[in-house]
Amino acid sequence: MTTGKGAHSAQVAGDGSPSAAERGSSPGPDLDERLDALEEDAARLGQLEGMVRQAARLVKDSQELVYFHKIRDEGFHRAANEVIESGRTLLEKDRLWTLWQAAKAVARLGLPAVEVGSFKGGSAYFLATAFLAAVGKELPVHVVDTFEGHPASKIGKDEPKQVVGQFSRTSYDDVREYLSHFAKIKVHKGEFTTVVSKLKDERYGLAHIDVDLRESTLDCLEFFGPRMERGGVIVLDDFQAAKCPGVEAAAEDYLAGDDSFQSWIPRTEQLVLIKVA
Repeated sequence: MTTGKGAHSAQVAGDGSPSAAERGSSPGPDLDERLDALEEDAARLGQLEGMVRQAARLVKDSQELVYFHKIRDEGFHRAANEVIESGRTLLEKDRLWTLWQAAKAVARLGLPAVEVGSFKGGSAYFLATAFLAAVGKELPVHVVDTFEGHPASKIGKDEPKQVVGQFSRTSYDDVREYLSHFAKIKVHKGEFTTVVSKLKDERYGLAHIDVDLRESTLDCLEFFGPRMERGGVIVLDDFQAAKCPGVEAAAEDYLAGDDSFQSWIPRTEQLVLIKVA
């Protein structure tokens, strides 16, 4: 009987082929070919996903084209096209249409409006234009932004897609100059809770809140909710948006303790709150 190390090295499989021990750990050509095939499949899958996203975008664009073609408000189209083409807003026509309708609905109240999270000022300019179109005169509009992007202190642990300094490619001076076309717009620089003391108006007709973060959204709702006039409107941007889960969470938290609002959810990742009591 052969024993010891020599016996181990001479082991063969039952069919006479080399054993696993003899073959060692080399993956062999078959495994290499399979890995190459998997890489090719992954590349094709990535291309397919890109095509699916592009197709979905084309469908959305075509639907919007048909829908907005039916809107015969030329003032809206002019104002929306102006701010979109200027690169001053990230909002598309569907969300701007919500703001336009809200502004026209509350303009009769003659009360100030506010926008928190204005970035480059395009949507604030758009709101001021909407008021002018609705009642033939300007209404006061407060514009609040850090102009330095998201503050670290406001980003929660459950908001992994939010980054410190996001939306910082703007400046207070630039936006103030851009909005100087309207005499009744006031631009406030700073994180919202640090500038609320400058918002001396007791009642508001419209609040557009576009801050992406749970804590910041809740700060705004807690301040403006009680100060909205009956019939006034709050528009929350990025509601139910996958990248901004904190917006919906903040709305749920606030509305659980305030039943004075009627809620509407258009298919635009916005929440519209109408003050009814």
